[in-house]
Amino acid sequence: MIKFTLRCSAEHEFESWFGSSDAYEKLIQAGQITCPQCGSGSVEKALMAPAVSTTKGKDVATFTTDSAALSPADAAARMMLEAARSIRKKLETEADYVGKNFAEEARTRHNATDDNATDDNDNATPTKPIWGEASLEDAKDLLEDGITVLPVPKLPEDEN
Repeated sequence: MIKFTLRCSAEHEFESWFGSSDAYEKLIQAGQITCPQCGSGSVEKALMAPAVSTTKGKDVATFTTDSAALSPADAAARMMLEAARSIRKKLETEADYVGKNFAEEARTRHNATDDNATDDNDNATPTKPIWGEASLEDAKDLLEDGITVLPVPKLPEDEN
């Protein structure tokens, strides 16, 4: 999986995950990548800084709720955590949780949407978004088939 920062012609930036650079190229050429803010199909990769790890072999993050003790980097981490919580809350209230059937359900809904598009059915209603669990391999397969999926970050409270 690879994450790209993308920018639309209206200068909205957003991130998206792809199975590979080739998968990104196929989707962009097919016009299947659109800006989530304005719906523009005029999207390109934005300038991105490389990911640099400063702690060799460690995957550790530290959080505090004491805002006076936060360095600028800690404050950014706290803001990202709050953004992730906000995204999760929106998912939980506005999307259907399908559990471990995510890959199968995503493929079924995607195929049904394609069928409605070819039927010239103006009354076709969009399906409610879904969320759930899928293996990395299933997510890669969905992306390669042009089905947009995004990872949902685990939150510290998920482990309790």
